[in-house]
Amino acid sequence: MMTFIRQMVLGVAAVALWAGAAAADEAKLIFADLAPPDSRVAQGIFHPWADRINAAGVGVVHLDTRDGFALANFDNVYSRVMDDVIQVGWALQGAIGGKFIRSAVAGLPFVSSDCETGSVALWRLYQSGSLGPEYTEIVPLTVTVFPQSGIHLAKPVQSLDDLRGLKMIALGKIQSEAIIALGGAPLSVGMTEIYEALQRGTADGAVASWAAFEPTRLGDVTRYHVDTGLGTSTGMIFMAKKKFDALPEAARKVLQDNSGEAASRRFGAYFDGDAARVRDGVKGTDKQLVVSPSDAVSAQWRQKVEPVDAAYIAGVPDGQAILDRYRALLAAAKTGK
Repeated sequence: MMTFIRQMVLGVAAVALWAGAAAADEAKLIFADLAPPDSRVAQGIFHPWADRINAAGVGVVHLDTRDGFALANFDNVYSRVMDDVIQVGWALQGAIGGKFIRSAVAGLPFVSSDCETGSVALWRLYQSGSLGPEYTEIVPLTVTVFPQSGIHLAKPVQSLDDLRGLKMIALGKIQSEAIIALGGAPLSVGMTEIYEALQRGTADGAVASWAAFEPTRLGDVTRYHVDTGLGTSTGMIFMAKKKFDALPEAARKVLQDNSGEAASRRFGAYFDGDAARVRDGVKGTDKQLVVSPSDAVSAQWRQKVEPVDAAYIAGVPDGQAILDRYRALLAAAKTGK
């Protein structure tokens, strides 16, 4: 009997040691999503993405999702990932010191009409190698194209010419160039300062997407909204290539199986749905007015902002080829190919 008990104890100990070793072998990665814990984007897309990986990667890889700016922010998230302070980060390519100038093609005015196909086309553009050296030191897990930017004003305008001289907050370089092309004066204002600038009248309005409407409380300080396509930004979830390559093959497979084009599509579809929710909510109030430019006005605006495309083509190596390739990939994505 004593021998039997001793064998049982040894067996339990062996199982415990094996389980401990398995847990120790699990790759633990900190994922900084830079989103407030209770925000719709954290709960609607970032956490579900991480949960999907954790469910598939039990004993292999685990994402420790950290909300907010405690570990990183949009200005330093790239360096934090490269320095291994965090292992997985959410970033806006446009905020990373001019490194992703080719990727900005997906944010040009009027180039994309929805986030889902825009995100799919951008992922395929990355995979094609057209974006060259921008991604040599990192591994993007998802890429996202945000909704195109509209115009949000405290007071309505009657025509395109009424934008001349207006002081407009621009949430990105492309949006700033679009404002200049339309005769306005762009202002560079931090996200947390937009509300105050509009409230005090130091800005007449903002060129921003519906994705920024609620976080910046634009509904409190603007009343007139033009639903159009004056440029946007792109985002990505990424790892340092050296860190990704050092992971066990099984961990890399779990990450790749739950990322890539399918995940980029889901991210884009989420932002499409959220933009529609916000826009429809604004339309449903009697204190706000949302309009869409007529075909004639849209054609004028497209012509007016052509210098933004020209600046991209002139300032980016192979800019025309990249733009042509992205448009072709967009067309294919829209047809389901």
